[in-house]
Amino acid sequence: MRGVRRLKKIIKRHSVWINKNWGNRGLSEESLLNDLASTGLKKGDHVMIHSSLSSIGVVNQGANTVIRALKKYITKDGQIVMPAFIGSNMLNYIENYQIWDAKSSPSYNGKITECFRKSEEVIRSLHPTHSLSAWGNRAHEFVSGHENGITPFDEKTPYRKLITNNYKILFIGLDLFSMTLCRAGDDYVDNYPVNPYLDKIYEVPIKDFNGRKLIVKTKCHNPIMSERRRNMFLFPLLKDKMHIGRLGRAHTILLEAKDVINAQEELTRSGKTVYGTPEDFLNFDDMIESYNNFIKKSLKTV
Repeated sequence: MRGVRRLKKIIKRHSVWINKNWGNRGLSEESLLNDLASTGLKKGDHVMIHSSLSSIGVVNQGANTVIRALKKYITKDGQIVMPAFIGSNMLNYIENYQIWDAKSSPSYNGKITECFRKSEEVIRSLHPTHSLSAWGNRAHEFVSGHENGITPFDEKTPYRKLITNNYKILFIGLDLFSMTLCRAGDDYVDNYPVNPYLDKIYEVPIKDFNGRKLIVKTKCHNPIMSERRRNMFLFPLLKDKMHIGRLGRAHTILLEAKDVINAQEELTRSGKTVYGTPEDFLNFDDMIESYNNFIKKSLKTV
């Protein structure tokens, strides 16, 4: 017993030392607020955010601190939107899922998005695979109607509002591959030459915030087409529209929704899409290298 008590004292002493010397070595809310100025965001902005917590570095209290900093920086005059998607491809989920619950089904888009989903005054759109969480000015109005779209991204959904109201898109430690707005571009661009969906319309039961069961009718992405998708094909058209900044150790990229959609339209006029041609894929590694060099060079001036 004496040995056990001695061991407990040693563990307690070391725990106190660790908390004293390392517990507050991470990034603070104040330091994140200072960094957010470099991202190009401003008070009152309406912004969709794609994020990677690990890329930011060690943050005191983790994702909660990031959320507090973002809310304080944007304020309720603006609006923050984040993805709150499922953790598998759309077809697999719809055919095999347990019922999606707006109140409890988690977001699989990283720790920041899940923390945001569960934070105060955040509302979530009603869609079983591609829901969005929103906070701030007219957030309820923004998420409303998602359950009425025949695709997750059509004119009845919040994604169309991202386009028509020209939201900003912020990437924190992530690159263009995570840009969900491109999916909305497939539905938005006139005479889009590629059909990313299967023909079948699925009837998917969900639960809303009050536990009521609803049926959402939706088309599903064709998984074969989804494997071909490379948002990076838009990089040459978006390069001059990107604002590069930092948040902690992470690079950030800020774009406007209208610039993303304009780039998709321009790519379409050239006879190409984000789904690529055989020639595009042959040159894809060169495009990735060009992108990485652009980010590195841009960060030197931040």
